Amino acid sequence: MPHDYNPEYLRRYLKYWNRDESNLSVIDHEGVAWATEEQRKKRQKHYSIIAIYYYDFFTPFYEQEWGQRFHYTPQTPGLSLYDSFTKYEQTFAHISRFKEGIKVLDLGCGLAGPALTNNDWLVVRGTELNKQYGLDHKIKLQVAKFLNLPFPDNYFDAAYSIEALCYVPNQVDAYKESFDDKNNEYRRVRNLIEFGNGLSKMPTVKEIRQGIIDGEDMTFRSAPVPWYYGPGGHILSAWKVPGWKDFIKVAQMSEPFLFVARIVQRIMIFFMGIFAPLYVFSCRKPFEKGERRRVRFEL
Repeated sequence: MPHDYNPEYLRRYLKYWNRDESNLSVIDHEGVAWATEEQRKKRQKHYSIIAIYYYDFFTPFYEQEWGQRFHYTPQTPGLSLYDSFTKYEQTFAHISRFKEGIKVLDLGCGLAGPALTNNDWLVVRGTELNKQYGLDHKIKLQVAKFLNLPFPDNYFDAAYSIEALCYVPNQVDAYKESFDDKNNEYRRVRNLIEFGNGLSKMPTVKEIRQGIIDGEDMTFRSAPVPWYYGPGGHILSAWKVPGWKDFIKVAQMSEPFLFVARIVQRIMIFFMGIFAPLYVFSCRKPFEKGERRRVRFEL
């Protein structure tokens, strides 16, 4: 577990997904998968806090297992996964016509982008990383909501968002161009995606395209492996991508590795007691110099 993992974060998140709020230590898989429209609309009223609780819980895992880039990338032929991330971000900046000296707003900045999020923890951690890399004089992170920005009109020269505007709920139908609301299996998968990403309601491609100058589905640029090669744990495709570090990362996301890891964890818990949720102890504040050491016990 990450050193800053807190089980309370999971319970706070599950409060908005489990049918039984008295049991928030276990995921209600059936309740999530087959949530009704009424239940989903109820969640949409709390979309902001749901996203906050989601990232409170998952960010330490993301950073520990996958690094500090919380978005996907098309795989660029001849480049490692890490370098493909960089290439994708450079392409994005080029398409957006960014240049040095302009003021740009990142809506949903993750750990270190410039620099707006609705999560306090991301601001603290992202600010720390910016200082570490010597970027704190150029980048400022701030807590705010997409629909209520604390800036005057025309304050920024440009704005962008990578995999973040989907958290805003006032969008029409979930992926209407390819989504059939009458199909039970489609609804089940949609519900699971929403739960797994802290979304109160997925946006539509149609609505996203409204008001934009141009657009492209960058997933089709990914080659010679699919864009989900890394987080999907496709180790059989690893030979097509240069970079030994990439292989190790991808292998850690694969089903065989996760299966073995779970077995090893259970063995270590059983034989070595590496995890104990019921260890009780007491502490005492150190005595000041000259203080009388008098202790009173009461039953």
